[in-house]
Amino acid sequence: MSGSEEPLEPIVSAGAGELDVAKDSEVLASASIVVVSGATAGKIYPLLGPDLIIGRGSGAHIRIDEKPVSSKHARILRSQDGHSLVDLGSTNGTFLNARRLTPNDPTELMPGDSIQVAETVLAYLPAGQRNPQEQTQYLSKLMPQMPGSTALRLSDGGSLPEVQMLARLLQSTSPQVEAPPVTIEERIEGAMKILRIVRRNWIVLFSAIALGALLGNIRPLLTPPLAEASFRIRITPNSTNAEMKEYDRDNRGFYTGVDQAFKNRALVEQTLKSLGRKEPGKTETDLSLARLGLESVAFMTFEGKFQSRDPEFAVKFLRFHLENFLNAEVNKVISVVQTEVNFLTAQVKERDAELTKTEQALKEFKSQHLEGLPEFTSGHVTSREALYARRADLSAQMTKANLELQAARQRLKEAAPMDASKVAAAAPFEASLVDVKRKLAELRGKGLGDQHPDVVALLKQQENLERLSNEAKARDSSGLEQRANLGLTELKNRVTDLEVQARGTGAELGGVNGQLERLDGIVKTMPEVEARYAELTRSYAANKDIHTKLFEDLRHAQLNLDLERAQARARYEVITPVESSGVPLRQALMKGALMGGALGLLIGALISALFEFRRFLKARRTGATSTAIVPAGAQPPWIQRR
Repeated sequence: MSGSEEPLEPIVSAGAGELDVAKDSEVLASASIVVVSGATAGKIYPLLGPDLIIGRGSGAHIRIDEKPVSSKHARILRSQDGHSLVDLGSTNGTFLNARRLTPNDPTELMPGDSIQVAETVLAYLPAGQRNPQEQTQYLSKLMPQMPGSTALRLSDGGSLPEVQMLARLLQSTSPQVEAPPVTIEERIEGAMKILRIVRRNWIVLFSAIALGALLGNIRPLLTPPLAEASFRIRITPNSTNAEMKEYDRDNRGFYTGVDQAFKNRALVEQTLKSLGRKEPGKTETDLSLARLGLESVAFMTFEGKFQSRDPEFAVKFLRFHLENFLNAEVNKVISVVQTEVNFLTAQVKERDAELTKTEQALKEFKSQHLEGLPEFTSGHVTSREALYARRADLSAQMTKANLELQAARQRLKEAAPMDASKVAAAAPFEASLVDVKRKLAELRGKGLGDQHPDVVALLKQQENLERLSNEAKARDSSGLEQRANLGLTELKNRVTDLEVQARGTGAELGGVNGQLERLDGIVKTMPEVEARYAELTRSYAANKDIHTKLFEDLRHAQLNLDLERAQARARYEVITPVESSGVPLRQALMKGALMGGALGLLIGALISALFEFRRFLKARRTGATSTAIVPAGAQPPWIQRR
């Protein structure tokens, strides 16, 4: 500080011999303590009181904030001739001119003495202007104690910053003063003043606070606050993708990405659709977005919130939205594997359809050409040969049976007249019977029923004629006729047997010929059937192999997908589920009361300040007339302690 600068107003409160100095008075100290080096270099402490404490404690007058310094390290005492320095039993000692002092042993201070406490160097200097010779003496005495000093050049005030600073301090007419710390008594006195003000104005303050709290509760009562549903989730970044790189670079990017994904508009629309909204409108979507939030509350921990007037709807919406969010995030991670699974699924379905088509074609071909399949070829050849042999045998039997039948019929023809007598005896009856039947037909053709007398008569006549004809045919024959009839009967039986045998042999021969024709057709088409069957079989086997391989690949991909989904879902741990405590009316009322009360307190404080200012002006006007003359040595009334 140069000599031309305006001096600071010294106001000091020092220890037990406390001294108050008015701002408009001038008190000059006989000496000062100057901080030459250390954290507070340049500070000046005038020695006005009876003593001055040096230490690290809050009650020290010269406070040095260094660990080696004790709370009360040293004391400077005022005497009739000057000042003395006393070490108060400090741990690391007090040094006067580089010499350690004996604890509790006062040592007289001389102008220019250096006091070292830990790393801080103090100087004891007289106040006022000094001639160059005195300055040189003080500097020469202090320089060896100043850290880093190597030379002294008085022509320009010294070569070191410390020397230049010290030289300016020695030339100062009125040293800079630092106000000492506020004492406990002063703090208590300030608190008492505030309490007295509150006591005088408690009705105004209380009324303002009560009115503010009441007004603060009106809005929550008229418009209740929204119910809030919330949950907490821990999200671990994926260390294998760019998300972790972004997180390592700047975790705010990771938080921002999670927030944007959670508050995605399309995701909100999907949640509304899940709640039964077929086509949610823009207004409803915007409102849901505004009431939806996700914020970081701890390391990799987020809290999601949603507000609604209905607590149940808030919980339901947030649950659906959280599930949709987790599914969307998991699908992002497994998109590549999911694409592979979808592709393999489509391939398996396509190959399955092709395999079914080939299998159906093979089945139809086998059903249509069952006898021409390769597994039946050897049996067909053997059967064909056996049928040819059987056909030859049956042809011989047929020829023999035909010849025997022809001979039997010839003999029967020769023996037939022997039975003609019976036929001739029944002939008249047969002729009459034919005539009766003709007449019956005519009557019925005229529409006559069976109950008509003519019809009844003809029916009776028909019955008699039939009886007579049967009796004529069944009459007993003579001995000769009977013998002739026995031979005739045998011939008839023989002819009948031969006819049956011939028909049976012919039928069997026809069946053999049919079978031979069928086998000939099968044998003829056998090469073509075998070739087509082999082609269908190869196609079916190839499709089945491809289908089996694709199915195995699909199963492996699905297992991989499940694993990826489980790993991705494991990154999202829901710490607390979605829940809601209902409409927070009580909290809103409490908050409104606190805010209203705080505002009322501020207004009440302003009103009280106006009252106090008015009271102060009134008291000052009253005091100006009664205390116009202040006795010598007395303090002004506005700085007296109450």
